[in-house]
Amino acid sequence: RDGVVTVWDAGDSYANRELETLVRQAVNHMMGGKFKRAAEAVTEALSLRIANDDARDLQILASLILVTCHSAQGDAAIAEQVGIKLQDLMSRLIEDPSGANLETARFVANYWTSRRSWPEAAGAHRMIADLAPEQSYSWLQAAPVIALTGDADAYAEHCRGMLAQFRESDSIDEIERLLKVYLLLADVVPVEKLPIERLEEHLAGGESA
Repeated sequence: RDGVVTVWDAGDSYANRELETLVRQAVNHMMGGKFKRAAEAVTEALSLRIANDDARDLQILASLILVTCHSAQGDAAIAEQVGIKLQDLMSRLIEDPSGANLETARFVANYWTSRRSWPEAAGAHRMIADLAPEQSYSWLQAAPVIALTGDADAYAEHCRGMLAQFRESDSIDEIERLLKVYLLLADVVPVEKLPIERLEEHLAGGESA
């Protein structure tokens, strides 16, 4: 445990596959309530001393698991130490999401959302939308989080991005989600640009939203 918070120092780089295997084992242990074994697997994974940006996403996942496990075991001091470095890793991921993994981005978004840290959560949700722009549900999930930051310009930008992505969609679900995002803060963006007629066509054809 003493070395847990030092493993982010640059060192010899190991194959990502080895780290990934250990993280997956830790996830399985954690899901089964075996927090001690999960923490041991993650500590071993992080002791591989992956170089600075190598396997960044797996480092974040491993750290999230480690914080959860130590918190569940009542090791508050260790959980806090790892949590500080974890937050730094996640902040740097949001600032530079190049090569980010969608699963990791969702973990990060859930982490900040659960702590009601809206600016950080909004950044993570925007990253998810950027990584998977074709998934309308990700845009929908991001909307209320961005709204909670109080940044009207950021919300308007989010709406415009979603409109550009789904304006011509033939999916009633995607059009419905687009309308919901716009109408959440209807005074922020003009609704006359919305493809309401496409929804009306779907409804006229017998489909329900």
